[in-house]
Amino acid sequence: MDILAAFDDAIADGDVISFSIVTRFPFYYFKSPQAIGSFRDSSRPHQPGSSVNTFPPVNNVTLAFPVDGSCDPDDLVGDSYKGKILLCPVEGGFRTNISAGPLLAGVAGVIAAGIAPDAAFIYPLPALVVSESQFDEILAYANSTSNPVGTIERTDTTGNAQAPIAASFSSPGPNLVTPEILEVIPSARNLYEGYNATQLALIIGSNTTACSNGSTSTAAASTGDLNYPSMAARVDPGKNFTLVFPRTVTNVGASGVAAVYDMKVIFIDPADNLAVAVAPSTLELNTQTPKASFTVTVSGMVPAAGQVISAAIVWSDNEHQVRSPVVVYTDSDD
Repeated sequence: MDILAAFDDAIADGDVISFSIVTRFPFYYFKSPQAIGSFRDSSRPHQPGSSVNTFPPVNNVTLAFPVDGSCDPDDLVGDSYKGKILLCPVEGGFRTNISAGPLLAGVAGVIAAGIAPDAAFIYPLPALVVSESQFDEILAYANSTSNPVGTIERTDTTGNAQAPIAASFSSPGPNLVTPEILEVIPSARNLYEGYNATQLALIIGSNTTACSNGSTSTAAASTGDLNYPSMAARVDPGKNFTLVFPRTVTNVGASGVAAVYDMKVIFIDPADNLAVAVAPSTLELNTQTPKASFTVTVSGMVPAAGQVISAAIVWSDNEHQVRSPVVVYTDSDD
């Protein structure tokens, strides 16, 4: 309940919430403080934020590499690193702890190798996390001169609502609680399947539930109705099925520029028992109509248990391509 209380306090204060806590096994949504808190937070307006390095720049400071290559507190005792920029390598395939040791050693800053340099962390001193190849280049420079120096500039990192790629540490899914969702990114405000209005009101703090079409309803929605880029479903082996996935896309290209996207279906593996139809097969987007809707119908039969059939819907305007995976699968006999 402490997690939920922290969410509620942060929401009430209008704070930016950075939440990265996982458990070994997943919990159903109504038993998970993480899911409940995130769901509640999604009810308020969100805008891209920014984070600023509040430390002053560290200019032309001597670079130092720890004697044993370790930046742990015990390994830095006895050597003078005070006022220097410490170079911290990856240790045993894991990201180096660049908080306690360097801080206690009185260093001016840290340059550390990271296995996921696109991951953001909070450090108590000026720090720069680079890729292992970049770190090797810095280390080669430090070994090439008798007085290597470096500078850590003050940074201003702004959020990008149109980030083009997933983070390197992102899980590929599928969602273990709702396996029909291929990605693990929660779609909280529309994920109402199997829950009634009374349950949802306890979390949202409202007596109405917003459906994807803007109406209010207590009926359970289909997971396939979620406006996810991917489309996935679990089906029974050897039985015919027909699945319908409604989707809406928004043009995020240059303002005022019209775009026409044509569609094609690509099968990842031979799929004689699967048919994918998309209507319409062409989308026209412009300033007046930046959104367009289409429907994907997947039909056929998956012959065996434990089988996965994959396809992809690709929209192209001859310059850009937008790809949505389509996956149908059956449970294994195990």
